[in-house]
Amino acid sequence: MLNNKDEYFYMANAERDFWWYKALHEQVINTIEGKYKNKDIMILDAGCGTGGLIEKIREKGYKNVKGFDLSSDAIEICRQRGLDIDQYHLLDILKNNKTNSCDVIICNDVVCYFDESEHKTIISNFEKLLKPGGLIILNVPALNIFSGTHDKAVGIVKRFTRKMVSNMTSVDTLEIIREVFWPFSLAIPIAFIRIYQKLLINLIKPEHYVSDVSMPNKSLNLLLYRIVNIENKLLKWKPFGSSLFVVLEKNKSLSR
Repeated sequence: MLNNKDEYFYMANAERDFWWYKALHEQVINTIEGKYKNKDIMILDAGCGTGGLIEKIREKGYKNVKGFDLSSDAIEICRQRGLDIDQYHLLDILKNNKTNSCDVIICNDVVCYFDESEHKTIISNFEKLLKPGGLIILNVPALNIFSGTHDKAVGIVKRFTRKMVSNMTSVDTLEIIREVFWPFSLAIPIAFIRIYQKLLINLIKPEHYVSDVSMPNKSLNLLLYRIVNIENKLLKWKPFGSSLFVVLEKNKSLSR
């Protein structure tokens, strides 16, 4: 959960148009549409934040989309948007949902708030909720070189490597069907920005830490979105990036 109330308002204002959110949400929606033409599938956004992704999925015609978050600030914004979002802790997900009830579980940039000892439990709990053949879609912050005051502002505990993702998702009934770093084309400038932030980190009071979630001017924002969008369509594998996008599928032959 974000540890800065203002960050939820930055998120709510940015997540429809900000290049990073647009690119992430399109990856999620393209993954869902690539597998499911049935618009009645059950989709759960675990740690839905201010609800922007849920709105976009519903706009695509998927009717049964629900979400939850722990933050009262996020819940308040969701309700202002007309979204009926539940409030509970990610580790309580089994108490609030039926096993074998979900076709898709989305969890974007939430696992990073938990200790490494809890990661596999979270994925195992997701697996229990999935129907056979169902998908888990994850996005996690990647590689320590990309850490900076952004991480402090949003409360990131852990950045991930491929090995960490493999260890976290090593559940017998799940298979990783996609695992890709992004954005690759913007990784070097992002790294320089975060290195600069680290040089300043001891000069800034914690209450003054801010994330990188702020809208650039429209032309720059559109350019950055188009660069990342083209990259995501053309490159199926990338050597590094500030995020890692992961899709897991539950064995179709299993039932609970």
